[in-house]
Amino acid sequence: MKSLRLLIFICTLFLTLGAAPQSEVILTASQVTSAVDIESAIQQATGNGAHAGTVTLDASGGDFVFTGTDRSVNIFLSNIRLRSRNGAVIRGCDDGVLFDERTANDVAIEGITFHCSTGGVVSGGIKHSRVSIRNNVFHAGAIGISVEKGSEWQVDNNTIEASEVGVKLGVSTQYARVKANTIKGVSSAGIALTSDNCGNHVQGNKVTCAEGVSCLVVDASAQMYLLNKITGNK
Repeated sequence: MKSLRLLIFICTLFLTLGAAPQSEVILTASQVTSAVDIESAIQQATGNGAHAGTVTLDASGGDFVFTGTDRSVNIFLSNIRLRSRNGAVIRGCDDGVLFDERTANDVAIEGITFHCSTGGVVSGGIKHSRVSIRNNVFHAGAIGISVEKGSEWQVDNNTIEASEVGVKLGVSTQYARVKANTIKGVSSAGIALTSDNCGNHVQGNKVTCAEGVSCLVVDASAQMYLLNKITGNK
């Protein structure tokens, strides 16, 4: 009997120590006055980057309105899921989500509505990999989603309203998927691919230009069409 109890104890201890911890922090509107509050929740949920974590924005108490000085949610840790509950809305943001010039991979942003003066999601400077942006709504002053040096991004089923470009795949962005997004109000292009991009899939996106303006559905050179799969956009 003692041997059996000891074996059970050892197995339980092994499973406890071997399991990767998963943490979630839930925020309501009353707990958020600036992007710093969401960034602090990310640090708490991930143990300051020690493990994967989820931050849930629960809109049961109303919209999340930024009134403080920091109005862009900086992403500077990996293995983060930022998601909505009850239709979360962020208002008063500059850039909705801004990837720092630090390693931050395996990030998911899901189901949130952003009302921002500049951009919805901005990534540049260094490579950020395996970022998923799904089922969000972006109201952006300039570019909805801007990625440079990204790898394996998935930008799917978002609604993007931006004054210039809906989704920009900048320099050295590879193996991204931009699929089934609805892009509105742009003056330049729905999706733009710059030089040095390859292996990206841009498929099934719907683009509406700003009123009285002619715009491109996809702005890409002939070389970009050869190096990337661009089909079914209209």
